[in-house]
Amino acid sequence: YSRTITLQYSWTGGTGTMTAQVRADGGWSRCDTLLASGVTEHSIVGGERLWYWYDDDKQALEGEADQRSQDLLQYIPTYEDVLDLDTQQITAANYEEKNGKDCIFIEVEGVQGVVDRYWIATDTGLLCAAETYEGDQKVYEMTENQFQAPLEAGTVFSLPDGTVLHESSGVTVPEE
Repeated sequence: YSRTITLQYSWTGGTGTMTAQVRADGGWSRCDTLLASGVTEHSIVGGERLWYWYDDDKQALEGEADQRSQDLLQYIPTYEDVLDLDTQQITAANYEEKNGKDCIFIEVEGVQGVVDRYWIATDTGLLCAAETYEGDQKVYEMTENQFQAPLEAGTVFSLPDGTVLHESSGVTVPEE
């Protein structure tokens, strides 16, 4: 699949917006995130490895990846974060529509009045929206703007030096 997500942060005296273009295929993912500073960070995760670089870098840093790496590099809560929620802190759960998608909705109240809200699309199983409130102030919002599946055939996951790590076949693989 491919999707674009928008992330908005608010803090006392300011706000910031980031936009991430995410592509995922066959256990591989690539995320290109335009940061609030105007710099784009790039990452590829696949085969339990992670590559990371910024716009003008000629080489990527390489390291180990785990099941949370892809979501963390998108600056979104992970699926595991939602599964690990303390059920005693869940204050609401329901099916509802969010941004034109049928979703599972979960609201969690944490420490010091922090409230997290998650919307998981029922058709994809992906987190498609999230919000965090500190009191009455929304301090974080994640919104999925575009979604397309399968990923277009021939989409290349390559490093800044041109090394191709993966190329999409454009075929949807059924889940087991």
